[in-house]
Amino acid sequence: MNGYGNEITEGTRATLATLAEDLNADGLVDVYATTRMQSPNIFFSNRGHGSFMADHKYDGTIFSGKAHLEGAWGAAAGDINRDAAIDLCLTGNDGTVTLMINDTLSLRTSKEHMRHHEKMHARIGFATVALGGNRGVLGAEVMLINDRARVVARRTIGANVLTSCRGPDATTFAVMHPGPHTARVRFSDGTTKEEPLNVVSQEHVSVRVQNRQ
Repeated sequence: MNGYGNEITEGTRATLATLAEDLNADGLVDVYATTRMQSPNIFFSNRGHGSFMADHKYDGTIFSGKAHLEGAWGAAAGDINRDAAIDLCLTGNDGTVTLMINDTLSLRTSKEHMRHHEKMHARIGFATVALGGNRGVLGAEVMLINDRARVVARRTIGANVLTSCRGPDATTFAVMHPGPHTARVRFSDGTTKEEPLNVVSQEHVSVRVQNRQ
């Protein structure tokens, strides 16, 4: 499933499961495929318009270390160090658990002459919505709505379940067009709550939404 330019042409070997998350923090949902039998996992970045590319063949990887090369029997995604980039936790076939910190934001440096995608990255802001309470958190739908009442991002808590592994009860959005937004949470018990968020370029804001009986 990787290949040349923006085409997906080559299949992964012994694929076990896939995880969908914005791993390079550009506002587009990417795909991370785990494999068995010590075959390398592969990260496919979303270039937009339904086009994906295996970045490691071109610009290296946003995750350092060798854990990618050993496959994984389980995987979970979440912002562990609270820097607005989604990290990965992998469980190897030998039972080893490896936390892989996402370096994508540290790889972004300011330049005098920036390409189009670098200019886009420079204006992105980040918003984290964390859920709490004792009702309807698992399966809750989190939406980010801009000041024109348009849904610009959407995630479901617990949707990325890979072989019984899942991330925290929170989600982080990379927002291409910062400004006033509303975090709307539709909990799985039917309760809907909203919280305002003002997203600022290159800054990280967060809000916690509670649903208690």
